[in-house]
Amino acid sequence: MAGTPRVARRLSASLDGGPREVEALQQALRESEARYEQLLDAVTDYAYVVSFGQGDVVETRHGVGCLHVTGYPPEDFEADPYLWINIVHPEDREAVLERSAKLLTGDVPPLEHRIQHRDGSIRWVRSTIIRHVEDAKLVRYDGILRDITERRRIEKALHDNEVQLLMAQKIQEHLLPKKAPNLPGYDIAGVLYPADFAAGDYFDFLPNGGDRIDLVIGDVTGHGFSSALIMSLTQVLLRLLVEAHADIPQVLRHANSVLSRATDEYHFVTLLLGRLDAPRREFLYASAGHPPAYLLDRDGNVKQYLESTSHPLGMFSDITFPTAEVVQLELGDTLVLVTDGIEEARNKAGEYFGRERLVKAIRRHLRESAQQIAEALCRAAWKFTGQVTADDDTTVVVVRVLDE
Repeated sequence: MAGTPRVARRLSASLDGGPREVEALQQALRESEARYEQLLDAVTDYAYVVSFGQGDVVETRHGVGCLHVTGYPPEDFEADPYLWINIVHPEDREAVLERSAKLLTGDVPPLEHRIQHRDGSIRWVRSTIIRHVEDAKLVRYDGILRDITERRRIEKALHDNEVQLLMAQKIQEHLLPKKAPNLPGYDIAGVLYPADFAAGDYFDFLPNGGDRIDLVIGDVTGHGFSSALIMSLTQVLLRLLVEAHADIPQVLRHANSVLSRATDEYHFVTLLLGRLDAPRREFLYASAGHPPAYLLDRDGNVKQYLESTSHPLGMFSDITFPTAEVVQLELGDTLVLVTDGIEEARNKAGEYFGRERLVKAIRRHLRESAQQIAEALCRAAWKFTGQVTADDDTTVVVVRVLDE
């Protein structure tokens, strides 16, 4: 310790001094001890040296970092020559011993393994060894153990999160419609582009007997695994409830009852559920806080915005979800359902894509197929933001009433 010689000299000089000199010496010792403790706390790597003579280990020196990494001071390792292997996790001992045997004849790569700290906790360490050879004989090797427990914890958390997202992605891929419905006189399509591995958006086509079909488009607040899980739950709920109940408000009321209990205050679902009666060309819908749908005629004029009729699902436990007036469709009409990832896409200046740009994008592709219109809207929103992909999930459902 750097301060020790000076303290010793002051000790010698103070033997003949008075109480003030003794008190000053005691203060100097306390300060020196405090600096030593700080230095010891700062040592996070455990360095050691193993020396050989005639092929056998003749000396092992342990640095003060062993106390930080293992919980044992150097004197414990000196007293017990097997402590270094006894603290290795039982499942990792074979690998550590095999590596120790190999280093006698050649270089070995770093090894990451577990040890049991003196406090009983399991720690991850990275062991690095540098060999020193003279006249083709190993005379010494220097080793360093670095505590990498926190790094391993972060890596595991990231891996677990990625696994969860991939699982959610697979679930969603299974639940999303495999193909659009085939209704005479209609061209229907839907697209979904997630911002992350898994989406908080979804859409669905649910047969409702004969020439009727239910269209669903929804969006859960937030991104990531929790939002994707809630959306998958919502999708399964809607499929079951549509089969059990013919009334749209009743379907949404039951779905809301489940979601308000299953989600927290930070997650809710905006959703539009509409029923298309193909022969009558009628569209009946209820919207739970969802962005408006767009109905355009054959010339691209906006006939109607299909606005929300209630609050989002999961926000309040006891509310109703009334339907709007029946929307009468005509030959050549185009109905477009979107999530907020389209309208609320923002460029670098902070401007929103908005309704006006969305309508213009629909008009530019009005004579194309439903699939082409849906994909073109997503591309238009991405281009507006100046990004290759969007910050939010983008989902579009398009229904074209074909000219007879």
